[in-house]
Amino acid sequence: MKLIYGLPEELWVKLLESTWSSGEEDSVFIASILRKYNIMPGSKILDLGCGIGRIAIRLALLGYRVLGIDISSLCIKKAYEYAMRYNVEDKVILEVGNYNRLKEIDSVEKYKPFDAVLLILTLTWSNTREVISIFKNINDIAKNKGILIIQEPCREFYTSILTYTPFNSFKWIDEKTLCMTTRRLDHSRGIVSVVSWIYKKVSNEELKLIRSIRRKFYIPTLKEYVEVLKEANWKVVEIIHRHITRIEPIHLHRGTESYISPYVIAVKQ
Repeated sequence: MKLIYGLPEELWVKLLESTWSSGEEDSVFIASILRKYNIMPGSKILDLGCGIGRIAIRLALLGYRVLGIDISSLCIKKAYEYAMRYNVEDKVILEVGNYNRLKEIDSVEKYKPFDAVLLILTLTWSNTREVISIFKNINDIAKNKGILIIQEPCREFYTSILTYTPFNSFKWIDEKTLCMTTRRLDHSRGIVSVVSWIYKKVSNEELKLIRSIRRKFYIPTLKEYVEVLKEANWKVVEIIHRHITRIEPIHLHRGTESYISPYVIAVKQ
């Protein structure tokens, strides 16, 4: 059984499907950033870690030419279904691939350079050198003065909700599957410990635990983002903490919620 961030791949796809509607608002906001930097419909966009196409499909609807890359073949299959449903299969290309190895992805090499590259709630900060390498590889396939849009959790915003007590959440993945998650932040080390429990509804009054997932991951500061991007030949030009009325867990594997994940916009140097 293939696991994606600790979850069986089929369950991971269901989790992403449960967040599909949020892509409409998010893609409109991202498109406003693109237009601000004169990246208009018809431009080439690379969406790394595109999942089931939550952003990629919507940007294609807005007239952008989008290449979406994801490590999960089931996600890409589902994204193609959405592309056909929304009649944008001629404006979006979707391919299985690992953005840690961009040069091995055929479509990236074929369609580069890109006007903009997106990393939306997908980057795992394992170690600083690896993240710099990822940003350098993205720089290589971006156009001159192209932009990189990152939306990821940062420690400043995590601290605001995890200062004194664990942060708990729950979400129905589908009608019979419930995910409950708790998070604790080690402020001195910037490490978040996440425990998720997946329950199956067996009756109106009974839930059965089917899987528990324990993960730890590093949450960088905004300063760290700026520094590693600079080393990878990107210049951070804007950081946006968007006001979100929706509080919805997006990725249980990292405990990310959109309201603690600012947008970092960088321009290729």
